[in-house]
Amino acid sequence: MLKWFRQNSLYLLLIGCISVVGFGAWVLGSFSKPEPEPIASVPDIPKEEIVEVVAPPADVVVEPVAVAMPPIVEQPTVEVSTPKKVPYILPVSGKVQKAYSKDQLLYSKTMGDWRTHHGIDFSAEVGTSVVA
Repeated sequence: MLKWFRQNSLYLLLIGCISVVGFGAWVLGSFSKPEPEPIASVPDIPKEEIVEVVAPPADVVVEPVAVAMPPIVEQPTVEVSTPKKVPYILPVSGKVQKAYSKDQLLYSKTMGDWRTHHGIDFSAEVGTSVVA
């Protein structure tokens, strides 16, 4: 018998732990639930105030009711002008060192990895004015 306990001690310990955790969860679950509070109180309505609504018989013709509509106000017209063309110039005249690449990976010597380049790099002499 002692040999059986030594061989199965891990399983017995596991069953005991699961039992303790299950019992603890049951105890915490049963004692931690607060009493539900009523959502709203429904007042007692006397029978005299209850009105029964009945649909009209099928042979009764219901006349439509005229409803006054608000006056129609004319909206001012807005003229749409074509946008002015803005001249495009490069910020600096020089050779393109690294082109724009949204979808293609380029090797960056500075960072030492492959990445996209969301700009254009130009080369220019030191002191060249740049237009923004």
